[in-house]
Amino acid sequence: APRYADLGGDGTVSTVAVARWIEESRVAAHLPAFRRLVDDGGFAPFRILLAAQRLVVRAPMPRDREYRVGVGVRRLGNASFSYGHGVFADDECVAVADSVTVLASEGGPTGLPDALREDLGALVLEEPGAAGAPRPEPARRERHRYPHVHPVTTRIGDVDTNRHVNNVALISWYADAVAAWQSARFGDPDGGPPEALAPTAWEVQYVHEVAHPRTYDVALAVDPAPGGRLRYRAGL
Repeated sequence: APRYADLGGDGTVSTVAVARWIEESRVAAHLPAFRRLVDDGGFAPFRILLAAQRLVVRAPMPRDREYRVGVGVRRLGNASFSYGHGVFADDECVAVADSVTVLASEGGPTGLPDALREDLGALVLEEPGAAGAPRPEPARRERHRYPHVHPVTTRIGDVDTNRHVNNVALISWYADAVAAWQSARFGDPDGGPPEALAPTAWEVQYVHEVAHPRTYDVALAVDPAPGGRLRYRAGL
């Protein structure tokens, strides 16, 4: 059920809040064999890292409805796997998402153990995806290609159990950068730009872990898109 803090200025669930729901569905995925392996000390110290995610909100999500988040496995690789997510209000699909997860040790990506493959195999969707984690083209890493800058200082509340800045916090930084760019063009109105201009889709590739405490720049470029829309390109 949506919380008041999940709502944007128009009273519907924000895209950043949906990203948090998607994260909760990943964390809650049923992986009994793998959890037993870890609890019994049968697997070396590891971390589960997000390599990429995509989120599209398909319809407004008012507070007075209840939602279900479905999760299944789209792809199994050597050291990574992909989840597919669907958010439903009754039988209406109101949002879809994909995420790519990497299992890593201190030395880098590590092979998925058989116990984890067994658990993930039981969650495979009827239409598994074929693509692995997308990687940003080299030009996206060049600072001069982004004409706008929005500085961000990390907060302790941004840090998760991996001791780096959490993916939902990062999406909120991108949303802040877009809102700051929009607000400047509307004369910095109280409450920010109109809610109708808030982004409804995100596609994020994670290149490096984001540390705390640090100050970062969200570099932003804005391109016209079909249908009178805008496409935002950001780099941290």
